[in-house]
Parts: sequence; C-alpha cells; structure tokens
Amino acid sequence: MLDGSGGAVFIEKHAAAPNGPLGAPFLPLEGKIRGHILQAHRPHSLVRELVQYVLAIFVFAPDFQFIPHRIIFVDPSIAVAALGLGPRDLINDLETFGLLFESLCVRDLRVYAESLKGQVYHYRDKKGRETDAVIHLRDGSWAPVEVKLANQERIEEAAQSLLNFAADIDTSKMKPPSFLMVVTATGYAYRRTDGVYVVPLGCLRP
Repeated sequence: MLDGSGGAVFIEKHAAAPNGPLGAPFLPLEGKIRGHILQAHRPHSLVRELVQYVLAIFVFAPDFQFIPHRIIFVDPSIAVAALGLGPRDLINDLETFGLLFESLCVRDLRVYAESLKGQVYHYRDKKGRETDAVIHLRDGSWAPVEVKLANQERIEEAAQSLLNFAADIDTSKMKPPSFLMVVTATGYAYRRTDGVYVVPLGCLRP
C-alpha cells in the first residue's frame, strides 16, 4: 500500500542499508518512494515521478504515437528479472511473453531505423485501427509492422490486419506503405502470396 503502515515499515526497514535495497544507482528513487509513502502523497503523483525517473536512466523509452501515450522497456529482461520469471514461466504465460517480445522487437526496430535517420511509432486512431510499429524515414517512406510470436493463427490475423490497414490509406494524401511486415520469434523469412513479409526478429538488419 502506498500510504499504508505496511509500506512505510518495509521502506524504513531497508533505509539503513549502505546502498539501499535497490542498489546505489537507485538511491534517489528510493528517497522519492520513502518521501511519498511517509508523507502520504497521492499515489498518481508517485507513479508520475517514478516513470520520469526510469525514463531518465533509460530503463524505459517513450513509444511515440498519437493517443494514448505509452512507454516500452529498453531492455525487457529487466521486467523478467524483476518478476523473477524463467523460461518455463514465459512459455506457460504467452500473453506476458508476447508483451515482452513486442518491447524487444520495437527496441530493435528503433535501433535499425535510427541508423537510417528514421523513427518508429506506435499507431492507433479514433476508428480503432492499430499497428504495433510504424517505421518512418525522412523521405516519407513508411511501413507498418505487427509483432507476433511464432503462432501461425496469430500470424495470419496480423497479416490480415496489416492488409486492412493498408487498404484504408488515402494514397492521394500520402505514400502507400513500402511493405507490410509481421515480425516473429522463430522460423524463416518469407513473402506471402498477399505480399506481406513474415520475418523472424533475428533476420532483421538496418
């Protein structure tokens, strides 16, 4: 509890440790946590400061989009370690595994896009259309990307979603997408008969 006695006792119990329970780099963060708990500040204020802090130390990266704003892990293994998860845990919880894999893919896509002076965005509009990532280069070329674990049914859904998304583009106002791509975890890269590329993360290059 953020403003309960149990939370305050937990933080104060570890306050005397030389580097704090989270380690030396996190001492400023622990100080903020203690201050908010002991002074009974509003929980959303604490959350906002924590988010700002982890962005500053590059634990998270902002995922630029229109609405709503979200952030992703720079290194998803941080979340895995924090949750104490192992390979079997992830295999048994494919929803969580999928979210972490999406963060990993977006992280790599950003690295590759930035080497080409491009950007990667997350897209969602008021009609409910959404793509996991949109690669955009300075010359105006762009491509939507969906991220799925190597499940053929999910890959099929993602490919159809990309095709529907591309069909709604008004090409009189912007360029058509350069390609449509589904990024997966394993397997081999290939181009489907409908033109959608299916590419394992390990095959991507700038």
